Amino acid sequence: MFARRLRFGTVLVAVVLSLTGFSRSHHGHSSGGGCSSSKSHSSSTTHHHYYDDDDDYSGSSSGSTSGSTSSRYTPTPGPTPSAAATVVTCVTKGSTSATVKVSASRGSGTHNYQVTMDFLGADGTTVDSGEAAVQVYSGSRATLKVPMDDPAKVSGVTKCVVRSVRTLY
Repeated sequence: MFARRLRFGTVLVAVVLSLTGFSRSHHGHSSGGGCSSSKSHSSSTTHHHYYDDDDDYSGSSSGSTSGSTSSRYTPTPGPTPSAAATVVTCVTKGSTSATVKVSASRGSGTHNYQVTMDFLGADGTTVDSGEAAVQVYSGSRATLKVPMDDPAKVSGVTKCVVRSVRTLY
């Protein structure tokens, strides 16, 4: 792994130096950088490069590098894992937490999910809300208790609904 990083670093330095116009034969004097240069000397022959306003070039190529030979792997992020939640039991005067089953989609690894619930009254308005987090392995299920934010309001609750299930990172 270290050798691969060292090789990548060496190639990167060579590419940067060639793109900035660095050359040993110019003794520290840049040829202007970029794509145009006035003269290029090599040990056996002399090549002349001319620049005009149309960016047309005549003469031979000066052997620039194009691209990198590095084969470093860069992972691409996969789809965000998702989960669904269903209410198993709602709150009662004896229990101010709803029981919820969270089913995670297939994927890889274990993910944390935050379940947000609304506790509704008889007229359908929100009496209270609550949230809880659970860890679920991809493709499996977990059960959790979601407590009310204000348990004193339990007598006004007739229905429990899941508002959202959010992936936590």
